[in-house]
Amino acid sequence: IKNQRKMRITYHGKVVAFQDGQYKQIVVQNLDEPENSWDRYIMLTICPNWLSNLPKIGDVGYFQFEEVRGGEKYYDRSTGEENIYQYSGIYFMDYVPEPQVVEQQKEFKF
Repeated sequence: IKNQRKMRITYHGKVVAFQDGQYKQIVVQNLDEPENSWDRYIMLTICPNWLSNLPKIGDVGYFQFEEVRGGEKYYDRSTGEENIYQYSGIYFMDYVPEPQVVEQQKEFKF
């Protein structure tokens, strides 16, 4: 099927490892899966020109990714051009940090 949009998957997870390089890789622990689940951890590849908010080790939030095949086209926001994925893999698409809950420190009297 030509021009079919791929389904993106979102995990609630925590970054447990990070490898720097031209193609960065992060390992995300899926916090919604039991400890012995086969998909408890996933390794995501981050393209060199990626402009999204990048998480650090220990960050918890929502990770969006999709499986790609080498040779497939994608839109590069930094250049406005269509490019081709060089490698197959599971590619990082976006990250939204988990909201921080802050307890009220001061008591107000009205």
